[in-house]
Amino acid sequence: MGGLSELEALVFGVVGGLVPELVALYRLRKESHLPAWFKSWIYWGITLAMIAAGGGLSVLYVRSGINLNAILALNVGASAPLILGTIGNKAPDLSSPAVSGETPATLRSFALYSDGYTENGFSTRTPA
Repeated sequence: MGGLSELEALVFGVVGGLVPELVALYRLRKESHLPAWFKSWIYWGITLAMIAAGGGLSVLYVRSGINLNAILALNVGASAPLILGTIGNKAPDLSSPAVSGETPATLRSFALYSDGYTENGFSTRTPA
């Protein structure tokens, strides 16, 4: 049997994106007062965007040729904030010399910078 269609992946991904929010709301059921974030339109806007991202990521997986079944699409949807957070943490450091244009990105400069030395041979390490 083949994987999910794009529409099915979208639906299961969105449902997966809803699950963590439903769990969080379920935990609030015994609280006497709702937290401040519960009434924040910013929180709910970001929440809706993450739920939609769960569906979108599931569709991207299918379009990439990965055969998803329902449980995998639910998992991708529920994991969307983690997946997107990981992508955000891997963004290049735009202040690094190789990216900012101060020094051309060469194998030599990579070796120097990753070892703690600059082009002129001075160490960027602090003494222990």
